[in-house]
Amino acid sequence: MASYWRIGVLLLILALPLVYSASARGQSDTTRVYLPLLARPPIITVQFAANANRETGELINPATEFDVGLDLLWVSVRLEGYAPGRLMRLDFTFPDGGNLTGSSRTITGQDFRYTTAYCLTTAFTCDSGRITLPSGPYTARVFVDGRQVSEAVATIR
Repeated sequence: MASYWRIGVLLLILALPLVYSASARGQSDTTRVYLPLLARPPIITVQFAANANRETGELINPATEFDVGLDLLWVSVRLEGYAPGRLMRLDFTFPDGGNLTGSSRTITGQDFRYTTAYCLTTAFTCDSGRITLPSGPYTARVFVDGRQVSEAVATIR
């Protein structure tokens, strides 16, 4: 037991000058320490589905391949880690190369979600007059502040 006591006293005696010199040095030292900001890159998720919950915007059974006969294709974008106030745009390309340029939407929070549906219609709305979508690749491109940040492809076979 005496040896533990001697080790404790010895450690205390050795530590005192270090504590004193560190505090004395801290009062007159102008050295600054800069720590790096650790941040993860933003996460972008783009999903497709044949159905969605119209109240919540949640896709039902997301997939990237669909059977022929589909007349409505849902696309959902989730942006995590982007500062509020930035602008997001979703462009959509059909198999024939036709491109729909989306309108810009303001990102309202760190976990921003946007869901919409695409169709071919004779009634100017996807609620009626829909025509079966042609087979081939459908591409969704996500832009933030005018710069493309993601691209996803769904295929109707």
